[in-house]
Amino acid sequence: LAAAPGSADVALTLERGGGERHVSVRPMQRPERVMLDPADEIQETLEANLKEVASGAGGHPGLVVADLVRGGRGEKARYKNGDIIVGVDKKSIKSFETFDDVIRSSYREIFSNDVSIDRRFGSSYVLKLEVRPEGQDKVTREYVNMFPDFLAPPVY
Repeated sequence: LAAAPGSADVALTLERGGGERHVSVRPMQRPERVMLDPADEIQETLEANLKEVASGAGGHPGLVVADLVRGGRGEKARYKNGDIIVGVDKKSIKSFETFDDVIRSSYREIFSNDVSIDRRFGSSYVLKLEVRPEGQDKVTREYVNMFPDFLAPPVY
């Protein structure tokens, strides 16, 4: 699209399953930077899926590592399927929402849209994750996010 932000709507025709649909899209200014939600970012960095484990499910509440890519970044960082992230920086984690909230409140300057914030420094943050490997005692692992400073965010 060559339309400038704020210009008139652009008419698009979408084709799917043999049918057409007409939509109009208003061009917008692309954000200066693209930040993933912390829960999405850690899954991309570890090359794994995380799933919420409820406290009544018979295990420890937290975010369980699943579908870890063999030979990927998460495996190289000693994560295994079944590991449960139970805390971040000594704060208990029971859901994606609390995971995001803890990180966003600790790193407000990174996630802020305030234009007055100095952006000369990267968007990286370092966390102390409390991880309970399957069948073992809790361990602490250092975690550094990789998006967008080291790797580009995925485009869907």
